[in-house]
Amino acid sequence: EPIAGQFVFDFDCPGERRLAEVCSSAASRGARGSRVTALFVEAVALEERGLAEEAVAVYERILEI
Repeated sequence: EPIAGQFVFDFDCPGERRLAEVCSSAASRGARGSRVTALFVEAVALEERGLAEEAVAVYERILEI
């Protein structure tokens, strides 16, 4: 169940039954948002220390996400 993130059977592997957790897209977005926030804080700290080039590199990493 993609919305609830419950365990489901993975029927794509014949002869091998295993449980697979389906990650909800909301959880994925939340993790990505946390990563972006952490990178933004890092970039601002670099700017405040006068390290503009390094800050720009971190901002570019944020844009790639």
